[in-house]
Amino acid sequence: MYAHIAPSYNALHGAEQERKIRILLSLCSQEFSTILDVGCATAHLATFFSDKKYVGLDPCKELLAYVPKQIQTICASGEHIPFMDASYDAVLSLTALHNYSDPLQGVRELFRVSKKLVFIGVLRKSAYHDSILAEIQLCAKSICRRTDIHDTLLFCHKL
Repeated sequence: MYAHIAPSYNALHGAEQERKIRILLSLCSQEFSTILDVGCATAHLATFFSDKKYVGLDPCKELLAYVPKQIQTICASGEHIPFMDASYDAVLSLTALHNYSDPLQGVRELFRVSKKLVFIGVLRKSAYHDSILAEIQLCAKSICRRTDIHDTLLFCHKL
């Protein structure tokens, strides 16, 4: 889906993604040392986690080709994350779930691989917006919610 814009992905979406991660991180006062970025694209947000073990996951190998070599990435689907339960302290997914063939399974996977924290951006104009938010409610102990220009941003504590 994003293969054709891989060379210009950061120019097209970088500033928007940075704005969203700043909002989400401002809501988090908890320490964490590992983070999985599901739907990482070019792993542009890895710079926000330079003091953490960051791993990016994306199904588009063309996007992953633009990730700096020192950043660990995995080419895989967000509906079938190839990690054991509670593998990462925190899991991040910004504006990706609406692209999945099964967005609700994607939500469940985010929470499954998280030990405690999940950062999510959900595209407000997506037809799946409300059902994604309902699924998140089932998986989260607490949710801090903010509205961005195009997204609902959620900082969640896992049940």
